[in-house]
Amino acid sequence: MFHIIKNILILVALLATLVLGYFLYVRPIGIDDTNANLQFEITYKANKFVQRLNELKEIELSGDILADSRFTSLMTFAPAIVSEPLGRENPFEVNN
Repeated sequence: MFHIIKNILILVALLATLVLGYFLYVRPIGIDDTNANLQFEITYKANKFVQRLNELKEIELSGDILADSRFTSLMTFAPAIVSEPLGRENPFEVNN
């Protein structure tokens, strides 16, 4: 008797798995809703891009600041670059 109940429970579990698999993978899910959301997101991002592009195009850069005495009087505190001889032509060459 126990084997019959065990077989029935296995069959019910298998059928439940198949039904769940059908609903999750086979049945189409709101394709129209997904496309509408995707279309809205694409439109929003494209509009935001165009808005920022227009803001950047409005900026005018002038080279006058580079000729200003305050800019030319600035001092650098970077360390001096020491000239060193180059190494081997091919650092991966095996020396015997």
